[in-house]
Amino acid sequence: PLLLAGARALGSGGGLPPHEPLEMPSLSPTMTEGNIAAWKKAEGDEIAPGDVLCEIETDKATMDWESVESGYLARIIVQDGAQGVP
Repeated sequence: PLLLAGARALGSGGGLPPHEPLEMPSLSPTMTEGNIAAWKKAEGDEIAPGDVLCEIETDKATMDWESVESGYLARIIVQDGAQGVP
């Protein structure tokens, strides 16, 4: 649902810097998809481990998705309110 660009790569010019796609985390052993309730970071924001990227809704709870990497949020591919995100 989003692309996280490495901190060293920002400013490399020409489109997106080298990046790593991040997939929706599984919040339980039975979770196969979730909903994006609201993004807490915007494209271009610097990200540090522990920063809340967005709120994820499941059929049982709403949880924060925390970053485990540092870098920059290059692009949000799945927007607020998206449902059934694998």
